[in-house]
Amino acid sequence: MIKNLQILPILFLFITLIILIITISVYRKNFIIFLITIIGLLISLLSILCIKPTLIYPLILMDNYSLFYTFLILISALYCSIFYYTYFNKHEEVYMLLVCSTIGAILLVFSIHMTTLFIGLELMSIALYGLIVYLCNVPDNDSKVLESGIKYMVLSSMASCFLLFGMALLYFYYGNLSFTNYYFKIDNNIAIWTIIGIVLILISLGFKLSIIPFHIYTPDLFEGAIAPITAFIATVTKISVFVALLRLLMILPTLNNFLNNVITIISSITIIFGNILALKQTNFKRILGYSSIANFGYLLTVIIAMQMHHSKFILETINIYLLSYTLTTLGIFGAISIINNENLSYYKGLFWIKPDLTIILTIMLLSLAGLPLTVGFIGKVYIILTAINYQLWFILISIFLGNSIGIYYYLRIISYLFMNVNSTNFNAYKKSFVYYFVIFLSLIILLFGIMPQNLISLIRIFS
Repeated sequence: MIKNLQILPILFLFITLIILIITISVYRKNFIIFLITIIGLLISLLSILCIKPTLIYPLILMDNYSLFYTFLILISALYCSIFYYTYFNKHEEVYMLLVCSTIGAILLVFSIHMTTLFIGLELMSIALYGLIVYLCNVPDNDSKVLESGIKYMVLSSMASCFLLFGMALLYFYYGNLSFTNYYFKIDNNIAIWTIIGIVLILISLGFKLSIIPFHIYTPDLFEGAIAPITAFIATVTKISVFVALLRLLMILPTLNNFLNNVITIISSITIIFGNILALKQTNFKRILGYSSIANFGYLLTVIIAMQMHHSKFILETINIYLLSYTLTTLGIFGAISIINNENLSYYKGLFWIKPDLTIILTIMLLSLAGLPLTVGFIGKVYIILTAINYQLWFILISIFLGNSIGIYYYLRIISYLFMNVNSTNFNAYKKSFVYYFVIFLSLIILLFGIMPQNLISLIRIFS
């Protein structure tokens, strides 16, 4: 018996994956495959309630923190599966790849050992290569999908090499790959090999998070992949990698001042340039790609603060910000999936044709901008409070400057929606069940924005 079956979410997903492989081999019916995927994800989601925090030594740690993000990853995967079914009702193998990538993401969240870190990262990434390029034969999307897939595959492979080399250096010096081992052995007289190893690992994970200067592939990836897969990349993959990075840095002692200063500079550059580069984009998904870069630049603030002092407030900040980012990102990509167009000019005058979707998009964009009465505002407030509490004044200036630029281009998109354009070129759309899921997300975003205390009380349970 494996620790009272504490790995139930991963176990159920593996069973779902096996069933999918067998079913696709003998009976190719899209609805049946979709139904199996949804049931598997839901059972895995419900199994979280049966898990008690525990350490499966020395590979996996299951605490409230990792269980919260497992819940977030499974919800995101569930939504992305639903988006895909209504967006592109064929190609059953996509569900198999999506479940496989989700398993890797959950393993990353649970990892407390370099082995599980690497296996989870590669399992997630390799399945992602397939998800991105699988639909390269879709009309008018062939070259974009293929280009984004090749870019991601080549650069991701290079990032994996950095990760392996960094792990090898740490193993060479300490003779152990467990995160907890470094906590006891690293002291103020930190060895040069340790610094190099940690830097190489940070570079690899920085690429997966699209932190500047490792961001070059991200806009092309967001543009090339179809909207449901882009939503999966923007939520599941980024959340899991950030949590794995945080897990590593929570266990490591305070990094030296030089490395802390480097992370501070990278955070500021990511915040400012991530927003600046979005200004002149005409593709909606490219704008969201640069927006995701900036959002994880904001989150680097808590990594810098954590190096000064570990506290529940920092964990609370991360939980609230990632929850608000996930809800908003899923909602906005859900709306894009319904409209089925990513050209920004297409959205001019949308209010006069589809007022319901315009209101939903407006709520999502205001939340991404971090304006009041939305859950995004609560996340931004927590980030600013963290910077103030730990006197990160340089970062604080970058946050205000970057967010001001972000508000400008989010409001520019909103102004497009309400322009008086006499056009009937909008495609007719059916109010599928995705439409009601997106409405539900917009209501949650407003509810938590208007009554944040409910959200904060919920988050504090897991912090």
